[in-house]
Amino acid sequence: MLPAHLPRIKGIRALTQVAIITRDTETMTRLLSQHLKVGAFKIFSARAPQLFNAQYGGQPENWSMKAGLTWLGHTQLEVIQPTGGRTVYEDYLNQRQQQAGIEHIYWDAPDFKATLRDLEALGHPLQQEAQLNAPGRIGLFPVPALPRFLRHLSARFGYTSTLDALKLDLEIAQFPKGVSQRFALRAAIAEQWIPADQPQHFESLPTGAPLSDLDAFYVLCRDLPTTMQHYAPLADRPLQAVAYHNKALPGQGQLAYLAVGDSLMALVQPSAGPLVDLLETHGEGLCLLGMRASTNVTAAQTTLQGLGWQGQRFDQDQRLFATHPDIPFGICVAPAQSRYL
Repeated sequence: MLPAHLPRIKGIRALTQVAIITRDTETMTRLLSQHLKVGAFKIFSARAPQLFNAQYGGQPENWSMKAGLTWLGHTQLEVIQPTGGRTVYEDYLNQRQQQAGIEHIYWDAPDFKATLRDLEALGHPLQQEAQLNAPGRIGLFPVPALPRFLRHLSARFGYTSTLDALKLDLEIAQFPKGVSQRFALRAAIAEQWIPADQPQHFESLPTGAPLSDLDAFYVLCRDLPTTMQHYAPLADRPLQAVAYHNKALPGQGQLAYLAVGDSLMALVQPSAGPLVDLLETHGEGLCLLGMRASTNVTAAQTTLQGLGWQGQRFDQDQRLFATHPDIPFGICVAPAQSRYL
């Protein structure tokens, strides 16, 4: 559990997804599967007519996407390729000269309408949204789409356009009563699996996986005080900046911690060390993820090096920072039972 004194995001019970936007879902999911040894990605497309009430900027918009999904512990890795219409995905890629990266995170809000009102009051309305009513399958049992007269009860989801202020966009969703995010995605019918021979590892990691969970999220920025000001209205108490020096993170700089459910989120302005290079390479935003070693950090480092990752140990050699030339984020690997603070 995180310390009780940390500021918490109001009205949110969990951070359960990071979404990578790319021009090629199949290529990116293969890279993640090969170089992180995560489970199999379920690939599917979302388009009309199953995707309906689609909007962008408050106006009807026939947008579509191709997504790949898997789980790393309690957190979902999502890869999205925009395939039509105006979207925050296209905005993100165009703003970054087509460079792939983490564009949004998913916040699990128990009260969708209240959270939406709060975001709107803060000047963060949904820029893109839609409802999805698609047939599914649980094991051998089909799950039919809702009939037309009930489709207004289908899952509704949407994204803010907050890259400038928060350095990432936010996704919130409302699922039919009794349906969780995990259940809904489990039921989605795959067009294909990547890797094709490992569908059983959609929600479990393959043997020998170096990492067991993803539960820390680091938003890198160049102006921490201003970024903190933008996050402050979302938190239940004031944010505080503290210095780090090869302890919480490699190198040195300042950061401000937030709690989102049981996950740690931090706003980081590096001043020296490898995170300066990471910021220059990937730009401002969520480009560093905190993960847990499956066994121990030394074993994880050995496996990751064999998969093409390069990095360095820090925090008195207890943790690992690593990057990969084909992966659009860096990772910090901590022992399974340690605290990130």
